[in-house]
Amino acid sequence: MCKRGVGWDEPLPSDLKPKWDTWLHDLKNLQGIQMPRCFIPENMGRIQKIELHNFSDASSDGYGQCSYIRIVADEQVHCALVMGKARVAPTKVFSIPRLELTAATVSAAVSHVLREELDLKVNQEFFWTDSQVVLGYIKNEARRFHVFVANRVQKIRDSTDPRQWFYVETSQNPADCASRGLKVADLMDSSDREVKVLRTDACVKDSFLERLSRFSDWNTALNIIARIRRLVSRDRSMFISVEEREKAAHALIKAAQREAFEEELKWLSQNPSKLPKNKKKLRRPAEEQRMADLPADRVEPSPPFSYSGIDCFGPFYTKQGRKEFKRQQWHTPRRNVQVGDVVIVKEDNIPRNEWKLARVVETSKDDDGLVRKVKLQMGQSNLGKKGERLAQTSFLERPVQKLVIIVENNS
Repeated sequence: MCKRGVGWDEPLPSDLKPKWDTWLHDLKNLQGIQMPRCFIPENMGRIQKIELHNFSDASSDGYGQCSYIRIVADEQVHCALVMGKARVAPTKVFSIPRLELTAATVSAAVSHVLREELDLKVNQEFFWTDSQVVLGYIKNEARRFHVFVANRVQKIRDSTDPRQWFYVETSQNPADCASRGLKVADLMDSSDREVKVLRTDACVKDSFLERLSRFSDWNTALNIIARIRRLVSRDRSMFISVEEREKAAHALIKAAQREAFEEELKWLSQNPSKLPKNKKKLRRPAEEQRMADLPADRVEPSPPFSYSGIDCFGPFYTKQGRKEFKRQQWHTPRRNVQVGDVVIVKEDNIPRNEWKLARVVETSKDDDGLVRKVKLQMGQSNLGKKGERLAQTSFLERPVQKLVIIVENNS
């Protein structure tokens, strides 16, 4: 009637009057619906936790949400409807994903009201939707959306955490009743299914690695990701630059790391004190050691001019402060490199990220007890399927000034 612009005082069109009469007579059946309002029934026993589950859904006819409380006790679980809200879809045509996002926004708003009004302490809260597009909107960290989507996503993120949002199958979503409409009899029959939904924490996870496996090769994946990133800036140029491919590679690597090391990242986020306070340690310089003593023939008395030389660098050290710094730097003993230290071997003409990995297997101490030269077992990048070496182990001797320690052996 709203779409056709039928006024309040105008008679109903003949094709709409039967539907209106059926709906009007069905309202009398609402008296048969009984809904217990006590969230915690008697004889529940000791309550372990209280959860709040918020479901949202939308269709071309309308959108809505419903919130349930889930009481977990020692021997039983009880679920009850707390609040529901349904609205008719706007007369202006919107896409289903946008209506689903609007329903999710209503669900977040209802959650905010319930947290303020409920006297019960809610331990956990969950939000459920059967739209993967909505989950992508809410959990996206990089892409910039149009105003309609951006405003609603911001409202959702202001009052909820993206990690609280999960996917539920449409057939198991109780908010489907609010979005499509039901007769009273059908509404009464749907109550059993709603309780069953809350007893399962079903979550369908979209695997990034599975998506990546659909690409034929690495270059194709880079090109596709680079073009997707262009959508943000609305760049319609034809050729993809080397810089864009590098940024696409970094994006793919980061996404793969987030999925492959999900448990590790979660542990680190919960234990920030375990992270190194000084990140510069991860970029530490090459090792140094106190300068060795001069050889005996340089310090023993001898006839004048038996040994002679030219100091070519004297004129360059004109600043007293720098000279004092260098004197202290070369006269202070440092930690000895030890067997078992994991290092990277410095190479002057190669970028740092290409320096080879090695392990110290032998150290050579001078007369003063300090280590200035070590023997290394070089690492290999080409390994078999079981991690075995495919080539013969190689050993090198290097001064400590050519080593950067990654992991110290403190045992």
